[in-house]
Amino acid sequence: MKESYEKIVDYDWKGSPTRIRMPLGERAKIFMPFAALKGFAELIKKTEEEAEQKFERIKK
Repeated sequence: MKESYEKIVDYDWKGSPTRIRMPLGERAKIFMPFAALKGFAELIKKTEEEAEQKFERIKK
């Protein structure tokens, strides 16, 4: 298997001859809605708020 990769490891990719390269800003828009851990940000926010409430109770 190693032999098959030796051919492509140092290959200099020049891109597609028929397509214009998409700007990085446009590529970012494609993947922006994707969230690998759906609901994770909300859970972190909820945990943070609960911790702040506990801290406030202890502080009084």
